[in-house]
Amino acid sequence: MNTKHRISIVFALALIIGGKAFGQEWELTHEFAYSDTCMFSFSEAFERGNGKIAVESYMAYKSGAGDFYSLHPAVAVIDPQKDWYYNAFFKPGFYTSNIPYVFEKNNTLYLLATYTPDHDFTYFNYHRNYEEQHDYAILGLYQLDEQLELANSYETRMAIDTFELRDNNTWQSLPNDFSGSLFLFSALQEDEAIVGAYVKRYSMGHYAPDSLFFFRMNYQGQMLNKVGYRMKSTSSTLSRSYFLRRHHIAKNGNGFIFFDLSDNVICNGKEEGDFENEGFAMYLDHDFNFVSAKAFRHPNHHVGNSFYDMSVIRSHHGTTYVATEYKEENQASSGITSCALYEYDDGEGKVSYLNLMNHIQRYQFNRMDFTPSKGIDISPTDWTLYFGYTLNAVTGSTDSWMAIEHLYAHFDTIRTMYYDHEGDRVRSFMSSITATNDGGCMIVYSAKNLDNFDQRWSCVTKFPAEAFEGIKEAHENGLKVAIAYPNPGNNVLNIRTGLQNAWAEVYDMNGRLIHSQALTENATAIDATDWTDGVYVWKVYVSDGGPSTGSGTASSTTLAETGKWIKE
Repeated sequence: MNTKHRISIVFALALIIGGKAFGQEWELTHEFAYSDTCMFSFSEAFERGNGKIAVESYMAYKSGAGDFYSLHPAVAVIDPQKDWYYNAFFKPGFYTSNIPYVFEKNNTLYLLATYTPDHDFTYFNYHRNYEEQHDYAILGLYQLDEQLELANSYETRMAIDTFELRDNNTWQSLPNDFSGSLFLFSALQEDEAIVGAYVKRYSMGHYAPDSLFFFRMNYQGQMLNKVGYRMKSTSSTLSRSYFLRRHHIAKNGNGFIFFDLSDNVICNGKEEGDFENEGFAMYLDHDFNFVSAKAFRHPNHHVGNSFYDMSVIRSHHGTTYVATEYKEENQASSGITSCALYEYDDGEGKVSYLNLMNHIQRYQFNRMDFTPSKGIDISPTDWTLYFGYTLNAVTGSTDSWMAIEHLYAHFDTIRTMYYDHEGDRVRSFMSSITATNDGGCMIVYSAKNLDNFDQRWSCVTKFPAEAFEGIKEAHENGLKVAIAYPNPGNNVLNIRTGLQNAWAEVYDMNGRLIHSQALTENATAIDATDWTDGVYVWKVYVSDGGPSTGSGTASSTTLAETGKWIKE
């Protein structure tokens, strides 16, 4: 018998005033303790037809040793004018290895999720026949009513292969990671069906071979068609960072294109290319039959470069945008990677590589906070883009910022803004960014207190379109137009801004100007080697009269941003 777990919490949706100017349209903040045995976290959000917000989420229950959790699919619904509530589903003996997908059809919510046998005997919801594990997993579609109660449940059993290393110490502490699993890789809506991809693998370990399946399901849970492909893998790139895998399918006029990391794909009994350290695009017809495969590269391709997590979205002019993360050869020994936005011409010609049409790259990104599971979206009002990522989380002990770039379709910048959770010693990292129906955007992010490991937040924030019109509007909506990092820092103070004709001034705590420098790059480094340790005030100015290396003239100068920076 299936059981269901439901928790309802009502919050007054009051904006925070004080500490910093929280003027955005609204923000929902759910505070929790990392030490809790039960943890609820937001992942991605979208606007429903009735004006409420549906949030794809997960409920995590502490299990096993250390900080590891067993996950269960969940959905939250937010009414920006009123309250919020959420629901989580679980089945005894099963857990999910991924965040669910939530769809709306005829004003009804559907949750698409997978369940895999749970082998962790330290968890209250474990499979009691521990020595006789299931040989199947579940792909489930769950229809929810407006109170998020389960209205209908449609489940399909999928055979899985159990692969366990019982003598392995890692398996003893993390049995779910080293047992057969079913992982929902991507999903999207058609008019009358859901199209998705899932991975069936022997284990979640990074060395296990994968099988990739594409399927089409109607809203009664009936499997309309399904096609599987074997992946030839020694490093199991489909398994890498599995928790972040979403949004890899783009629909084109002839069927679908599946984008993923470097690997060989085996179709019709033959290998279709060796795409080591690159990405590949797999072309499928409407019924998921293989058509062709092509590689795609970074613009400065080197053997040592590689793609990590990515999300894709189809443009309105027959190309595909890819928001991704990668590490260059010269970054191999550091924890720093780069994030980028690419536009590829993925027409079905006979060339072996996709044509890179446009790209922007952003550096100083730390993989410990990961790439957003959805890093790019297209505004429904004017087809402009919102590109989001976590910026310059250099170490685990310094602040981070979330960058929101509003771009034209071919990547010319409209505005670049920055946002973080309230507090001086809080580390924020973005989960997703979604364009909203009014031309603005909505971000989902997590945050943690750097001075109190146990204090965490999961947040959904909505910014109206006017927040991206200028400096004044950005400040009114809790956004910044320039930031200083790392903070605290040492011998280098970096100022990052998308403003043109801008310069920075730095003052000591006695008000003396000690440095002035033009900001000619997206991120400008200021040498602070000779400065004494302490607190400094930085200011960024813009001038209508052109670039300046000084204070400009009063009639043409605007103070765009200011803040404190600590040298240690």
